Amino acid sequence: MNLIKKSVFRSIGLSTVPVIVVFIETKVTNLLDYAPVNGIVINSRDVTDLVEQRNDFQKVYRDMKLFQKLQVILLLIIILKVRM
Repeated sequence: MNLIKKSVFRSIGLSTVPVIVVFIETKVTNLLDYAPVNGIVINSRDVTDLVEQRNDFQKVYRDMKLFQKLQVILLLIIILKVRM
């Protein structure tokens, strides 16, 4: 899996520094009272792909809603022209 999908560039003076954006999901479980573990367990996973997929889906959904609104506006314009 390629963790570096996109690089965001910020200008700092005369140089450009690449910044890697990664989304991590972390779950902390207190197992201090559980004798075999007797500690705190931290599990983390990379959810960058999931976040990017969600963002892509939201963009497509917004575009679809905008297209539907444009269709309604065009239909109203057609109806108004026919009545004139």
